[in-house]
Amino acid sequence: MLLILSIVGLLMLSAFFSGSETAVMALDRYQVRTLAEEGDSHAQSLLVYLNDPERFFAVVLLGNTFANIAAASLFTMWTLEQFGEVSVFISTVALTIWVLLFCEFWPKSMAARHALRISMLVIPFIKLVEWLLMPVLVIMRFIMKLLTQKRPETGRLNAEELRRVIRAVSAQLSVAEQDMLEGVLDLGSLGVNDVMLPKHLVNALDVSRPWSEVLGQIQACTNQYLLVVNEAQWGQVLGIIYLSDILKKEQGFGMDSLKKIIKEVGYVQEGTALNVQLMNFKKRRQEVSIVVDEYGEKLGMLDVHDIVEEVVGYYANRRAVPIGSVRFDGAKGYWVRADVVVRDLNRYLNWDLPEDKSVTIGGLVVQQLAEIPDGNCSVQFGSYMIEVVQMRNNRLILSHVSQIMHEEQEGDEL
Repeated sequence: MLLILSIVGLLMLSAFFSGSETAVMALDRYQVRTLAEEGDSHAQSLLVYLNDPERFFAVVLLGNTFANIAAASLFTMWTLEQFGEVSVFISTVALTIWVLLFCEFWPKSMAARHALRISMLVIPFIKLVEWLLMPVLVIMRFIMKLLTQKRPETGRLNAEELRRVIRAVSAQLSVAEQDMLEGVLDLGSLGVNDVMLPKHLVNALDVSRPWSEVLGQIQACTNQYLLVVNEAQWGQVLGIIYLSDILKKEQGFGMDSLKKIIKEVGYVQEGTALNVQLMNFKKRRQEVSIVVDEYGEKLGMLDVHDIVEEVVGYYANRRAVPIGSVRFDGAKGYWVRADVVVRDLNRYLNWDLPEDKSVTIGGLVVQQLAEIPDGNCSVQFGSYMIEVVQMRNNRLILSHVSQIMHEEQEGDEL
């Protein structure tokens, strides 16, 4: 009877170690880390084993191997005593099936479904077994370290790993939520050049012009603020004025009053990552910066809302594709104004034009040609063709953009 009880106890021990191994390895370590930081003692013990898996494997593998071998040996002894040598093969097959079903498959399946709950229950016993078998485990771990090279655990995720985590839980997130989370990750790979408003598109207020023109421009402004310059072509940037500050002024508002409410504007080097510039905006308590190149030449203007829109989407309409700037030609392409931003057009038409070469469609053409075209011409970017159809004063006005992939494929088939 004692022999039977010993066999049953060893098989239960085998199931315990098998289930424990699966449960701990199936854990979400970031959830465990959160619980550990909240003070859960079991989670803190689990985190120790997760950060040092060789230590955990040494305990469960030693316990599981001992339980299986001991159970097989005792079962063989009991079979020989009861039925003789003839039944040894049958008993071996029967024990193998039992171990697979009830000591491996069933406990592992349950552990995988309830990983956190089972791990919390078994971790005190794992610690007890480790303490009891410490001398043997020390020798085992020494041998394991000789056979394997331990990779240090940083405990950190890079951007690509975070993307995989987001996609793995896509069933619990809406498309908008996924886009926002991935938009946050994109802030580190995008620069201020990618989202700035190009210089020629900025509505600048030139205070060197007559007051009537200045006042008319202020009244026609639909933005929250205006960039203030002292000469045409941004010769001297004075700062920005907020329309809300103008509304607070009493009657008699003039040029002197305007100059008193001008706020300082910051400068940012081209190529600065968006996440870095977002922190700069926060640190300096500013909302607008002028983007400059290495020589100090002004390239455009960056608003904190431009960065936010990369995460939450284009809600402000200020940077959305203007009405009438993109028109379907009725056949295979679109008439596109040359000052349309490439990123905006890609989002609007779900296209994939290169965004790293230039900000606008016109700039894309000039960048590809390495010069300003002297007339109508065409340039190709992968499966897209951009045709310059209208120019004025050496400036691109209108282009025609179309996809040519399908046409080429049909030509090949013919």
